[in-house]
Amino acid sequence: MPNILIRDVDDKLDKALRISAAQNDRTREAEIKAILEDAMLKKLKKKELSQVLQELACLDDSYDVDELFGRSDSSARDLDD
Repeated sequence: MPNILIRDVDDKLDKALRISAAQNDRTREAEIKAILEDAMLKKLKKKELSQVLQELACLDDSYDVDELFGRSDSSARDLDD
């Protein structure tokens, strides 16, 4: 697994990381890794959502949304009622 070296970290940031790590019962390294993972997962989820929205924007009313998402039994309400 690759290692990452971050140089010239501000003392205040280092202290904040140490405090956050202690509050979460982790090492500073584990805290930094958790922060990076969380940030990347959020970014990926936003990307996935934006891709889905772009794809849906290209569709007309003839598409069945439940079919597109692989749902066999729709629990959606008819909005025309």
